[in-house]
Amino acid sequence: MKKLLVLAFCLVLAVPVMAVQQTLAAKGFESGGYGGPLIAYGTVKGNGSLFMGGEGGWIANKTFILGGSGWGLVSNIEANKLNPSSNGKLELGCGGIKLGWIINSDNLTHLVIHSVIGWGTASYKPTNGDATNVSNLMIIEPGVDYEINISPTFRLALRGTYRIISGLDSTPGLSNSDVSGLSLGMVFKFGGFGKE
Repeated sequence: MKKLLVLAFCLVLAVPVMAVQQTLAAKGFESGGYGGPLIAYGTVKGNGSLFMGGEGGWIANKTFILGGSGWGLVSNIEANKLNPSSNGKLELGCGGIKLGWIINSDNLTHLVIHSVIGWGTASYKPTNGDATNVSNLMIIEPGVDYEINISPTFRLALRGTYRIISGLDSTPGLSNSDVSGLSLGMVFKFGGFGKE
């Protein structure tokens, strides 16, 4: 599993790193930024699940993104559905560093290739009491946005990502593969994306 994570990490970073080299070396440097909420739908051990969070970043030359992103599980998944001897509900959340490459930013619609490398936790939270069975996670989440320029200060991104989770070893009833997987969602991006 460690070899797979290292390989995924290298592949996920390859495109944004090439974009950095091209962007920072370009003449007529421009700077911008954005932030906004995200919503996504995926599965946790076969349970349809809703995730919500936010992201933001610095944009260099309308091409390279360096920022941060985080999300948490908002669906109510009972712990005893995952592990009969556990109580409460599942809590799951991750956040980390985001790198991205915007392709043809000025086009009405365009693609954004991106990845998040970060950390998080999974646990069971009783109705009254502290979280139990806490696992410390590492996440690599590559993805692609189909982005639409709605206005000079607002873009809507239709997103597909794939979560690769490692470290889920202290939360009984769950494995890394139960939480890893495809998510589909939207991001509402507000900010300044560069000169028109």
